[in-house]
Amino acid sequence: MTGVATALAHLHSSALAPDSRPLLGYHLDVKPENILIMNDEATGNRTWALSDFASSYFVPANAYDLLPPHPGLGTYEPPECCVFLECAAWLVEGSSAIHSFADDRLNDGGTTSGNIRDDYFFTLQYDHSMHAVGAVLRSAVTSWCLKIKSHRNSSRPIEQLVILIEKEFLLIDQTKRIASRQIGQCLQSISTEADKVNQSKIFEDEH
Repeated sequence: MTGVATALAHLHSSALAPDSRPLLGYHLDVKPENILIMNDEATGNRTWALSDFASSYFVPANAYDLLPPHPGLGTYEPPECCVFLECAAWLVEGSSAIHSFADDRLNDGGTTSGNIRDDYFFTLQYDHSMHAVGAVLRSAVTSWCLKIKSHRNSSRPIEQLVILIEKEFLLIDQTKRIASRQIGQCLQSISTEADKVNQSKIFEDEH
């Protein structure tokens, strides 16, 4: 996951226009299908890599309104924590958790503007003209956060990951969400903690 966060941080902060104005990049289609797991033959480690930049777009800083409508799936609309939270569910319960989590969101009463049921993480709110005016986090998402943290297969690093998602990612106001460069730092810290836990288990098994 750190690899994805690093890629997003680079995309969000490393581009310049021809006139040297800073540009902000937006991937606009972060979803499981666009995340690759790469093997490092030298270290034996696996790294998550972000792919498919066909929908990406660059706009001047503080000009988010210039972004065109994008084709990204509603289920994985920003914040990108949606992918990370599904990963946490998979870590404690396997692939069946992905489907169960999606079903719970689907059955949480959420609909799109056309009253079509969906498995989004947030439910959009509309005014009388059917213009989106806000959003609320679905209760199924909150329930799964609690379920993952208390699961018998959970661990301190997984709990830390979910707490990070709850406190820093799942915020309606995007200006209050954690910056992508900080996400990588937090995930690296959690990864280091996970390595310590794994090493401790290996030591216990050997003795």
